[in-house]
Amino acid sequence: TGVQTCALPIYCIIINSENNDMLAKPFNFAYEYAKNINYDWVLLIDADTNITKEYFEELNQFVKPGISENIASIVPQLFQNNKSISPHINKLFYTIRQPLKKNGFNSGNITAFNSLSMLRVSFIDAINGFNENYPLDMLDYWIYNEIFRLNRAIYILDCKIEHDLSINDYNNKMSVERYINLIHVEDIFFKNAGCFNYLLFKIRLLYRAIKQRISLQNKRFSQITFKHIFR
Repeated sequence: TGVQTCALPIYCIIINSENNDMLAKPFNFAYEYAKNINYDWVLLIDADTNITKEYFEELNQFVKPGISENIASIVPQLFQNNKSISPHINKLFYTIRQPLKKNGFNSGNITAFNSLSMLRVSFIDAINGFNENYPLDMLDYWIYNEIFRLNRAIYILDCKIEHDLSINDYNNKMSVERYINLIHVEDIFFKNAGCFNYLLFKIRLLYRAIKQRISLQNKRFSQITFKHIFR
């Protein structure tokens, strides 16, 4: 941990953790640091995102003093292989996820990925920081559910960014251990969302297990999913 020199033409602090603290803990460190030096925003960046110069130009034009305090998050549109993957509207109790391509102010039950979410520090403060019950997966769902719960808005930039969503690639990028952690935090999130949401989650797991059984080489994924349905 400490301050190191940086090749970028800006002052930066690089924090090297001895442990794999995933996302929530580092996000909380950044939030506390930003709060202590009176910064208004925290930008979350994932290594799987192809950030462009145009993104920062678009962001710089929008983020100015005086923008609506109701905006809790500013995000671009993320794509993978020309398919929109973030943000999306959650419909029918998270059963349907519809891509959201409308630029500008948006509100409602919307979820966006952590990567390139720029969150207002005062909003993070209002939710008592990042929930470490979701150390990696489902943290974005929790954050944007909090935005929805508090009737805050997000702003979608007129900017398209490529993102490599590793969670979609079970055969090459999803380990069994990661999947066990994923399904565990999914269970926590949907259980907290109420009985009906939790029932629909269990139904979705059945569909997922059948799909995994048919399409994946490693049958352990479907076994884990089937087992979790009847927990």
